[in-house]
Amino acid sequence: MNDAHLHLALNHAPLFTLIFGFCLLMYSLRQKSDQVHRIALYTFIIAAIMSIATYITGGRAEEVVNHLQGINLEAIEDHEGNAKIANIITILTGLSSIAWFFVKNKKIKTNLSLGLICLSLLGVAYMARTANIGGLIRHSELDSHIITINKPEKIEKN
Repeated sequence: MNDAHLHLALNHAPLFTLIFGFCLLMYSLRQKSDQVHRIALYTFIIAAIMSIATYITGGRAEEVVNHLQGINLEAIEDHEGNAKIANIITILTGLSSIAWFFVKNKKIKTNLSLGLICLSLLGVAYMARTANIGGLIRHSELDSHIITINKPEKIEKN
């Protein structure tokens, strides 16, 4: 398994972990369940760790595919830029989750939880955008800007 394979294997984990964590967080707030709330925060911490691993393997994956035919180099640059932002947001989500465990003040914990709703949604949006751009690196059929017209062959009647 090369670095490109490893990156492709890891790259869905941060996005889906963030989505799962967001759903758990919302459920915990609705049900007023401290236990589910804590699980949501642990999920965000895992998402941050997975995001770091995915980001690191992304640079190595670029070295593997950069010279291959059919690679969209512009998409690689866009993907990398968006990945950096998505990674920062996800790390902030994880760090805010860690902070929640150390804060004793209930009002600050509530504010952190509200901030985590915003951060996790923003993280999901950036991760999804990053994933979409990542698909364009090799899959030109996903690019809605490319229009191909197949003209039917002229059929001659006998």
